[in-house]
Amino acid sequence: GCAMTITPDEAARALDDVDRAWKRGSILRGYRISADYFLMWGVLWIGIYLGPYFFPRQGAVITWVGQALGGVGMIVLSLRGRADGAKGLGIWRPLGVFAAIVVFMTAEIMILHPGAAIGMIPALTIALMYAVMGCLVGARYFFAGAVLMTVSIAAYFLMRETYIVVVGLAGGATMIMTGLWLRQA
Repeated sequence: GCAMTITPDEAARALDDVDRAWKRGSILRGYRISADYFLMWGVLWIGIYLGPYFFPRQGAVITWVGQALGGVGMIVLSLRGRADGAKGLGIWRPLGVFAAIVVFMTAEIMILHPGAAIGMIPALTIALMYAVMGCLVGARYFFAGAVLMTVSIAAYFLMRETYIVVVGLAGGATMIMTGLWLRQA
């Protein structure tokens, strides 16, 4: 037989290639897993923002029902991922993330209570979260955060009377489009 000899540099490059491919595969798998979460939250985002705008007396109830549906949806999506054979995130991680976000934003709103600008708190918090995820995990999350933050800030300063409607529609659409984009990964 013919013995093949590789140099230490060639072996190191080959291992680097394998490592890069594994990391890229992990990022793409994460994108596909998170796509359904983006789609679900995009639809809920629209309802959570527009419901209180059009039905202000029921605003708090609409918001809490939307958030509760999101929490249940996160559990269902996580369980579905596990049933499909994917390692998934388990139940406790998405539930823990959801609970932390709800507690943080509720405390933030109760403490700061900025009046008409109250809708900016969740929008900017979620946008920041996605942007940070993008810096740490994958660029597509950063894109979602950057678009959501830009639209939210621009709507607030340029369309103050109807910014909630704009943030609701544009934010929800951004999440839905991001979910569709992540599915293509």
